[in-house]
Amino acid sequence: MIDLYLRATDKAELLEYLAAAGLLDADGVPVQASHHHALDVIGVLYTRGEWDAEAEAWKVEPEPKEGYHANVRTDDPTIISALKALQIFPKTPDRVWLE
Repeated sequence: MIDLYLRATDKAELLEYLAAAGLLDADGVPVQASHHHALDVIGVLYTRGEWDAEAEAWKVEPEPKEGYHANVRTDDPTIISALKALQIFPKTPDRVWLE
Protein backbone atom coordinates (compact mmCIF):
# COMPACT_ATOMS: atom_id res chain seq x y z
CA MET A 1 0.00 0.00 0.00
CA ILE A 2 1.12 3.55 -0.70
CA ASP A 3 -0.16 6.80 0.71
CA LEU A 4 -1.45 9.57 -1.54
CA TYR A 5 -1.89 13.07 -0.16
CA LEU A 6 -4.41 14.91 -2.31
CA ARG A 7 -5.30 18.58 -2.75
CA ALA A 8 -8.12 19.76 -4.99
CA THR A 9 -9.25 23.33 -5.49
CA ASP A 10 -12.61 22.56 -3.84
CA LYS A 11 -14.94 19.74 -2.79
CA ALA A 12 -16.52 19.45 -6.24
CA GLU A 13 -13.14 18.88 -7.90
CA LEU A 14 -12.16 16.29 -5.28
CA LEU A 15 -15.42 14.39 -5.81
CA GLU A 16 -14.87 14.48 -9.59
CA TYR A 17 -11.49 12.78 -9.21
CA LEU A 18 -12.77 10.31 -6.61
CA ALA A 19 -15.54 9.35 -9.04
CA ALA A 20 -12.98 8.78 -11.79
CA ALA A 21 -11.04 6.56 -9.38
CA GLY A 22 -14.17 4.53 -8.58
CA LEU A 23 -14.25 5.75 -4.97
CA LEU A 24 -17.84 7.04 -4.89
CA ASP A 25 -20.91 4.88 -4.31
CA ALA A 26 -24.05 5.01 -6.48
CA ASP A 27 -25.30 8.03 -4.52
CA GLY A 28 -22.05 9.97 -5.02
CA VAL A 29 -20.85 9.41 -1.45
CA PRO A 30 -17.14 8.67 -0.91
CA VAL A 31 -16.43 5.00 -0.10
CA GLN A 32 -14.13 5.06 2.91
CA ALA A 33 -12.61 1.59 2.54
CA SER A 34 -12.38 -1.60 0.52
CA HIS A 35 -9.88 -4.43 0.24
CA HIS A 36 -7.74 -2.17 -1.95
CA HIS A 37 -8.08 1.30 -0.46
CA ALA A 38 -8.75 3.50 2.54
CA LEU A 39 -10.02 7.05 2.05
CA ASP A 40 -9.93 9.95 4.50
CA VAL A 41 -11.73 13.03 3.17
CA ILE A 42 -10.31 15.85 5.27
CA GLY A 43 -11.68 18.97 3.63
CA VAL A 44 -10.12 22.31 4.50
CA LEU A 45 -6.95 22.25 6.59
CA TYR A 46 -6.05 25.12 8.91
CA THR A 47 -2.84 26.60 10.23
CA ARG A 48 -2.19 25.77 13.87
CA GLY A 49 -2.85 29.21 15.35
CA GLU A 50 -1.88 30.06 18.90
CA TRP A 51 -4.28 29.74 21.84
CA ASP A 52 -3.88 31.80 25.01
CA ALA A 53 -5.29 29.51 27.73
CA GLU A 54 -5.16 32.22 30.38
CA ALA A 55 -7.15 34.71 28.31
CA GLU A 56 -9.22 31.93 26.73
CA ALA A 57 -8.73 33.55 23.35
CA TRP A 58 -6.68 33.15 20.19
CA LYS A 59 -3.40 35.05 20.08
CA VAL A 60 -3.10 34.04 16.44
CA GLU A 61 -6.27 32.83 14.69
CA PRO A 62 -6.04 29.61 12.67
CA GLU A 63 -6.34 30.34 8.96
CA PRO A 64 -7.53 28.06 6.16
CA LYS A 65 -4.86 26.54 3.96
CA GLU A 66 -5.24 26.43 0.21
CA GLY A 67 -7.41 23.65 -1.25
CA TYR A 68 -9.67 20.78 -0.21
CA HIS A 69 -7.76 17.74 1.05
CA ALA A 70 -8.00 13.95 1.26
CA ASN A 71 -5.65 11.06 1.96
CA VAL A 72 -5.83 7.70 0.20
CA ARG A 73 -3.95 4.52 1.07
CA THR A 74 -4.07 2.01 -1.80
CA ASP A 75 -2.34 -0.72 -3.74
CA ASP A 76 -4.59 -0.31 -6.80
CA PRO A 77 -2.76 1.12 -9.86
CA THR A 78 -6.06 2.32 -11.35
CA ILE A 79 -6.81 4.43 -8.27
CA ILE A 80 -3.25 5.76 -8.17
CA SER A 81 -3.42 6.76 -11.83
CA ALA A 82 -6.83 8.43 -11.51
CA LEU A 83 -5.72 10.56 -8.54
CA LYS A 84 -2.21 11.44 -9.73
CA ALA A 85 -3.18 14.96 -10.86
CA LEU A 86 -4.22 15.89 -7.29
CA GLN A 87 -1.23 14.31 -5.56
CA ILE A 88 0.99 16.59 -3.45
CA PHE A 89 4.13 15.77 -1.50
CA PRO A 90 4.07 17.62 1.83
CA LYS A 91 7.29 17.57 3.86
CA THR A 92 5.28 17.22 7.06
CA PRO A 93 1.68 16.12 6.40
CA ASP A 94 -0.94 17.59 8.74
CA ARG A 95 -2.82 14.27 8.89
CA VAL A 96 -1.42 10.78 8.34
CA TRP A 97 -2.52 7.16 8.67
CA LEU A 98 -1.92 5.41 11.95
CA GLU A 99 0.83 2.83 11.57
